[in-house]
Amino acid sequence: MTVRRPENIALDTVPGGTATARQVLIGDDLSPHFAIRRFVMEPGGGMPYHTNTVEHGQYVLTGKATIRIGDETVQVAAGDSVHIPAHVPHSYSVDGDQRFEFLCVVPNQPDQITVVAQGLDGSPRRIMRELASSPRTAALGVAAPSPKILFAP
Repeated sequence: MTVRRPENIALDTVPGGTATARQVLIGDDLSPHFAIRRFVMEPGGGMPYHTNTVEHGQYVLTGKATIRIGDETVQVAAGDSVHIPAHVPHSYSVDGDQRFEFLCVVPNQPDQITVVAQGLDGSPRRIMRELASSPRTAALGVAAPSPKILFAP
């Protein structure tokens, strides 16, 4: 059995997020099948509209946020659970002046993250971060040393 205290686990800034940080509470060093991560988003924070190649199971600990999942937009609050299927675009925006925190469970599998953005002319474009990494690195959400950024129409 292993017990880890949150104060002993690094809270790392999430690249691409706004006022967002992540702790890997359980990684593949303890569990070969899944990772449990804690996300912390400060007021005004969030994550852009993006996709992942792995599904997410989430449980909201504190605060409120608006989450866009595919074509649906919902407000979530403490006590809510959220399922985000693999490959479905989603984004987060903190509501109000309280910190938004949630637990996120993902499988320990390679994860490719694609940020979906609007071009200057209003047309959709995709910005792909190809994580040439091990399943452990991807499941922990840590970018490979030299990620490729690809632009596709």
